[in-house]
Amino acid sequence: MARLAPLLPLLAACSLINPKADFAEEGDDLGVDPVDMGSPPDLGDTDLGGPRDLGSDPDEGVPDMGPIIDPSARQQIALSWVHTCAIADGEVYCWGGNGNGQIGDGTTMRRTSPTLVDVPGEAIEVSAMGYQSCALNADGEIYCWGLNNAGQLGDGTRTERRTPVRAQPSIDDAVRVSVGGENVCAVRENGDVMCWGRGSGGGLGNGGNTESLTPVQVTDADGSLDIDGSGGHFCTRTADDSAACWGWNGYGQLGQPFSSPGDIVFSPVSPPGISGIDEVSAGGRHTCARTASVVACWGWNSFEQLGTPGADTENPVVVPGLPSLPVAIAAGGSHTCAAMDGGDEVFCWGGNGFGQLGLGDTDPHSGPQRVSGFTSTVVELDAGDYHTCARLDTGVLACWGLNNEGQLGTGTTDDSLTPRVVVVGP
Repeated sequence: MARLAPLLPLLAACSLINPKADFAEEGDDLGVDPVDMGSPPDLGDTDLGGPRDLGSDPDEGVPDMGPIIDPSARQQIALSWVHTCAIADGEVYCWGGNGNGQIGDGTTMRRTSPTLVDVPGEAIEVSAMGYQSCALNADGEIYCWGLNNAGQLGDGTRTERRTPVRAQPSIDDAVRVSVGGENVCAVRENGDVMCWGRGSGGGLGNGGNTESLTPVQVTDADGSLDIDGSGGHFCTRTADDSAACWGWNGYGQLGQPFSSPGDIVFSPVSPPGISGIDEVSAGGRHTCARTASVVACWGWNSFEQLGTPGADTENPVVVPGLPSLPVAIAAGGSHTCAAMDGGDEVFCWGGNGFGQLGLGDTDPHSGPQRVSGFTSTVVELDAGDYHTCARLDTGVLACWGLNNEGQLGTGTTDDSLTPRVVVVGP
C-alpha cells in the first residue's frame, strides 16, 4: 500500500484540480516553464477545472477545503503503472492512462484529472494494478473494470469492460480487495482469501497453474486480515501478524530462495525472520513490511529500494536511518516510501528516474530521504511503478513522479519532482 487544512506549505506551485519502461532523465527545471509534453485531451463534461496557484509563501498553507476524502475508509488511494484511483465521500474517482478502460468512465480516453466512476453503493476500498481497477462497497460487493484477458474482472468472461461490472456475485462478504497484474483477490469476513484470473503466474495461490474465471480459495492463508498485490505476487497479513506470499519469486520477493527470474511459487509461503507485522506492501519485484518499530524489505535491490546497498535477497533487511516509528509504507516499482509516527514525516528511497521519491531531483538514493513540505499527518501511502501518492488525515491527496499519462491528476502530463496537491471530489 497497501492513508490536507494546512498542508504542504513549502510547495511553491501546487495544483488544485477538481474532479516498465527504462528510466529516463528529468529536466533540471523544477516547475518553471516545464517542457511542453502536449495538451491534455479534451475532457468534455469531465473537465473539472484547471490548476490554481497556491502561492509560495511558506506560511500561507493550503486553503481549508474540508475532508475531501473520508479518513475512516480502508485503502482509499490506489496506484498502478499508468493510472490512479481514489475514494471521495463514498465515490470512486480514477485518472491517467485508459487504453483498456481502467478509468471506468466508458471510454479509452486518457484522463488527466480525477474522473467519477459509477460504482454501485458506497465505496469503501479501491485497488488498481496493471490495466484494471476494482472497488469494494459497504455491502461486501466487488466491482471491477478494465482489461479482462484472463478473466480477472470476475464477471465470467474475458471481455474488456470500460465501466464497472459485478465481480464474483457469489462473494457478498468481502472486507478487502486487491488487484494484481492479471488476478484479483479478496479477503472474506471469515479471513478466507479468494482469487481468480491467470493461473500460470501463481497468482491464484491454490497450488495450481490453471486460469480460473471463478473464485478459488488460497491455501494456507486462513485468517487473513489484509492483502496487497503487485504485477506478479500477492502478500497477506495473517491473524498471527505474519505474512503469507505467493506468485512470482524471481528476485526473492516472496521471502524464499530463488535461482532465476522466472521462479514461481504456487502456494503461500512466509518470509523468514519477521513477525508482529502491521502492514505488508507488495512492490514490483520487492516486498516490504512494517512492524511497530521497523520497516523491513526483501527482493530486488538494483536501485537499493530495500533501503541499503546489497544484492537481491530473500531475507528481510531492516531499513536503516528511519527516525521514528513507521505508520505507513508503500513499495513501488523500484522505490519505497514510509510515513513516520508524528505524522508529517515521509521518507523515500530507491529508484528516482522520474522524481518518484519527491526530493526535487532524479538521482537514486540508497537510504531514506525526507520528502519536504508535509505538516499534517500522513495516514496512507501508495506507490506505482514511477509515481507516489500520500493521503493525509484531513483527506487531501498529494502525488509526485511520472505523469506521462496524467496519473498524477494535475490536469497536465508534466512530471513533478515534488508533491502536488490533487483535490478529488465534486
